[in-house]
Amino acid sequence: MNSRYFTTSLFLKAFLTIVLAVSGCATVDDPLSPSRQFADIINSFPAAQEPLVFPDLTKIPAPLASTSRPTPASEVYVIVHPAYGVFFQSLGKEKFAEAKYRLLKKQFETEKEFIAKQAASGTTIILVLPGKTSDGAFPATYPAYRNYLNNTAGAGSSVFFIYSETSSSGAISQNEMMSLYYFIRGLRPARVMVAGGYIGRCQREFYNEFTNYIEKSLVFIVPQLSTISPDDVTEKEAAQILNGLEQQDYTLVKQFIDKRTGASANILPLP
Repeated sequence: MNSRYFTTSLFLKAFLTIVLAVSGCATVDDPLSPSRQFADIINSFPAAQEPLVFPDLTKIPAPLASTSRPTPASEVYVIVHPAYGVFFQSLGKEKFAEAKYRLLKKQFETEKEFIAKQAASGTTIILVLPGKTSDGAFPATYPAYRNYLNNTAGAGSSVFFIYSETSSSGAISQNEMMSLYYFIRGLRPARVMVAGGYIGRCQREFYNEFTNYIEKSLVFIVPQLSTISPDDVTEKEAAQILNGLEQQDYTLVKQFIDKRTGASANILPLP
């Protein structure tokens, strides 16, 4: 190869890399690009065949056996499809604006930190996990997802799970709902705090169904722990919401919940 051509090619490549970095347009191979960061998150939880280390709520007899009854608390947290964006949205392949990636990453990190901290403290947490796909199988990412859940919530003695009817719906079957109903009724919490995502999608489906069984005045959506789909906001909106989250201002998230639920949901931020 002509040495002048080789030198020129290297110069052009370096120049384009600098221009893209300055303009905020990261290249696909850039280790700092948001899509690459999400791929790295998934890769940090290699596929494992181990089952979930916390119990299936439907396998617990009602009333609760004394050995499985969690410590009574004023609040129970129900998290719908935790970490859905990371493990089920194929964020490493889809092309979203950088602000949307950063918003999802912020929400993912906040949710993960909360689950780990509350699980370790003995707070009662119920995870509504994505069910099977239309072909009757769990999504291919489930082995890595189980690894993530075990690492995040495995330290908790009061963490339980149920499945939604499908991987793309927050609705749960009647049998699952009755198990959940009797479980929560036995605990008699002052509040049931609903989190997870996506707002106005699976979260709303679960909330609407759940409040047909549990008195609605006791059920609240938590804006700090609720996830917004990248398909439901513009790049500008994502940047504005992210800025609010970083300032611990959840006004825009609450407004988004109102918008996506027809202002029919109870909303209660964490202290």
